[in-house]
Amino acid sequence: MQDAANKDKNTGVDPKQDFSDAWSEFVSTDSPASYARSWLQRVLGQLPGVKSAAVLMLRSETGKLVSASHWPSEQPVDLALNNVVDETLARKQAVVLPLVGESGQQDSQLCYPVLIQEQIVALIAVRLAAADEQALESSMRSLRWSSAWLELFYRRRLPTGEAAQSEELVKLLNITASALEHEGFSAATISAVNELASSQGCTRVSLGTCDTGFCRVEAVSGASDFSNKMQVLQAVGCAMDESVDQQASVVFPNFDDKAILLNQAHKALANFDEGTEHAVCSIPLPGSEHYFGAITLEWPAGHVFAESQLEQLELIVAVLGPLLHDKRRAEQSWWRRGVESLRQQAIKLFGQRYYVRKSIMVFALLAIAFFAVYHTDYRVTADTRLESTILQAVVAPVDGFVDSAEVRAGDVITQGQTLYQLDDRDLTLEQLRWSSEALQLERQMRDAVAGRQAAKVRVLEAQLEQANAQLALAGEQLARMKATAPFDGVVISGDLSQSLGAPVARGEVLFEIAPLDSYRVILLVDERDISSIEVGQTGSVVLRSGSESGMPLTVTRVTPLAEAWDGRNVFRVEGQLEEVPDYLRPGMEGIGKIDAGERRLIWVWTHRFTHWLRLTLWEWF
Repeated sequence: MQDAANKDKNTGVDPKQDFSDAWSEFVSTDSPASYARSWLQRVLGQLPGVKSAAVLMLRSETGKLVSASHWPSEQPVDLALNNVVDETLARKQAVVLPLVGESGQQDSQLCYPVLIQEQIVALIAVRLAAADEQALESSMRSLRWSSAWLELFYRRRLPTGEAAQSEELVKLLNITASALEHEGFSAATISAVNELASSQGCTRVSLGTCDTGFCRVEAVSGASDFSNKMQVLQAVGCAMDESVDQQASVVFPNFDDKAILLNQAHKALANFDEGTEHAVCSIPLPGSEHYFGAITLEWPAGHVFAESQLEQLELIVAVLGPLLHDKRRAEQSWWRRGVESLRQQAIKLFGQRYYVRKSIMVFALLAIAFFAVYHTDYRVTADTRLESTILQAVVAPVDGFVDSAEVRAGDVITQGQTLYQLDDRDLTLEQLRWSSEALQLERQMRDAVAGRQAAKVRVLEAQLEQANAQLALAGEQLARMKATAPFDGVVISGDLSQSLGAPVARGEVLFEIAPLDSYRVILLVDERDISSIEVGQTGSVVLRSGSESGMPLTVTRVTPLAEAWDGRNVFRVEGQLEEVPDYLRPGMEGIGKIDAGERRLIWVWTHRFTHWLRLTLWEWF
């Protein structure tokens, strides 16, 4: 199934593969297991929501139906399919049954029988995820189209001389083989219509495809060059449209008087040559999910068209249709396949039925209209952190050694509290030395005054003044060996507890202190949103380590210079908190939102993408 999922979503087949080899396996193999495995792999790509599947084929030796292939192949056969298989064997017709899965979800079971001469020769059982009626109908239609290959396998294995091994089977194989000989779609269609015309005794066989909602003739038997402007081919195209629109084979004249299908276009084609009414039949060509065209056959006047002949033709077309569809898609470019897929989705959306799809689309349109009109508050979101409005640095006043540390980062302090103490023993000794020196100078100066030694007195006065200055300096330095807190706050950085006895240099920052009642909020706003931010706007911030409720803030400043942060350009936007809770600390981070006015809801959800798209287009063009 994984392989099928990687193939073309419409056909389940890789457009680049060799289709001749892929389809030839159905024609050449004699192994039921190999045939069923290849067939099942192809069909799984056409059925959405497949959970399990199995193919049962008739064993000629025992006359019993046995499992020929199943999916998933690595798991045992899904026993839940037994109920739908038994019901199909009893009714001898296609059956759809509900099934409650292990998770309680209701799945669907489909089983389609392949009958030859009122005998079931093969069964296709599939388990699908819960689906609506249209999806089940589409899946059953895909099984019906694909079952023609299983029927072909058994018809060619019947003994020579039996009805199934008749001239019609030989014709079918010849038509299929002739189409397989050509790699291109055009050559394959020409070969197919020529073989059909020859085998069915037709005056003209035409094949057309429906790309634009109307059938266009692609090939006509016996004519390699023609124009769709020819009146007769326009009439043929109308007949094809009549068959494709009704998704059924249309015959004129009808062999069934109770037929309810419209056949006016076929009647017009049959009487195109006045006075020579002839038989016309159109059969839609099945693709993977839909009819992609039709084949129109015309016989001369007097031809008697029987129901058995129609069944044979439908079998031929059922086998030929997927083959031609794959060849056609293999030749299409990726954009043509995309257009075709969109066209089919449009048909499901605006055509008949598919009510669930239509309801979803109406709901989506109403939602888009609501988002395009409804206005809502637009809030710019940004990463946020707290900073103190004041950050006081405590530096070493002199060179020295750490004697004690009373605080460290994170501590709450009060004004006047001791922060640290440097070793003051040298300064204390220095102070004592100068104090002793001053006393000695004073004593000498008194002796000089008593001895009337004026010159010596002047010298001693100068020396005493110098000693007192040094003594005062030592006292001031000694006072600065202990630092105290300048205000109430918290220590932001600094820890000397692990550096006792270590030297510090004059001017070295030892601590950073911030107050507890003065903070500013820093919002890092992406450059794509900065145009929506103005001073005075309000907002809120939620901190990762704070309360769940947001704290109101007001934008006070927008920095006009961007900076790189976390791989993108941001602008610093400062905000002021209206209230300052006790638990706030500098450095806390969170998420902030700024109210930037009202915007349409669709703009709020898509402006980032449209901004990227605009820049990308500008770069390219």
